[in-house]
Amino acid sequence: MNQQRERGLGPGELAWFVISILAGGGLLVHMPDAYRIAGRDAWLFMAAVGLVTAVAGTLIGVLARNFPGQTVVRFAQVLLGRPLGWLLSFVLAAYCLVASAITVRMTTEVVRSALLALTPAWLIVLILVVTSWYAAQQPILAMARMNVMLAPLLLALGMGAALTALENFNPLHVRPVLTGHLVPILEGMAMGTVQVPGLEALYFFIAHVAQPQKAARSIAVGAGVMGMAVTVSALVTVGVLGASTPHYTFPILDAVKAAHLPGRLIERTETIFLMTWIVALYTRYCALFTAAVAGMTELTGIPERRLVSLPLAAVVALIALMPSTQSQARSLATAVTRLSLVTELGIALVLVLVAEWRAREKVGK
Repeated sequence: MNQQRERGLGPGELAWFVISILAGGGLLVHMPDAYRIAGRDAWLFMAAVGLVTAVAGTLIGVLARNFPGQTVVRFAQVLLGRPLGWLLSFVLAAYCLVASAITVRMTTEVVRSALLALTPAWLIVLILVVTSWYAAQQPILAMARMNVMLAPLLLALGMGAALTALENFNPLHVRPVLTGHLVPILEGMAMGTVQVPGLEALYFFIAHVAQPQKAARSIAVGAGVMGMAVTVSALVTVGVLGASTPHYTFPILDAVKAAHLPGRLIERTETIFLMTWIVALYTRYCALFTAAVAGMTELTGIPERRLVSLPLAAVVALIALMPSTQSQARSLATAVTRLSLVTELGIALVLVLVAEWRAREKVGK
């Protein structure tokens, strides 16, 4: 067992790691957009997004199986040639960096809207960036296992708090199903308006998997579990808030606020959900930032990660503070999210197809 842990993440650990980097993503930030697109079928829309995410994760797992012990920086250059492979790896690392900055800003907005309304945004961003910069100096598996350790607790607390809102659930808010047929859902999926970025970090973590042959199944399980959790939470949100869902900044939080447990066991269940959400966003941010640092370090050939992580941390802070209002921050988050349909699914699909073509070509010779 000790040897397995030294080699890398086991199958179960990889599944929990996937859950940790997807938690706090699309449902919490993009639920209003999902309702505008699909109406009362927004929960089905989120289920479809979860399915696409699971497919993308499975494809990345296939790459881990075909190229054990390698990050995208190495196998992309083997498959596409050195210049194009290097450029593709740079794009993925840069996307992880920008996505981490967006996560920092979303975390800041949650903290300010629910806890520290008068605290300046720059101070919260600074605290998040400095702590993650320190985490990025540690061995990459240490950060990954921190996420693995927190993921079960976050999932249990988050789902438990979300399900308390069922006391206010109104079935009429979600009936009939497919009121606008599948067209709005399919159009929204094609536009990539609501996606769950985060799996891009796996391109740089799959080199640290102990059993690459099981990576695809582990990632699919992790993404599937998180997809089901998102679907249930979205269903609860729509069932509680109904047509007013898009008018809330963070609908799921307002749905949980209306719940009251009997016997005053816990007076404010949204507090549990809020703290779980903040920690989930932070673990997600650490994974994305660490992936960006690892990728840029390998791409540049700089021997020490701290020399790369410091300027990257400054870039994260600048991007996170760029939007001056919450609406601008959400617009930036939506723009970055739309690209994840390419970075998660598109690039993984292309690399798997090229790898399959090269393998058949090799056998033919």
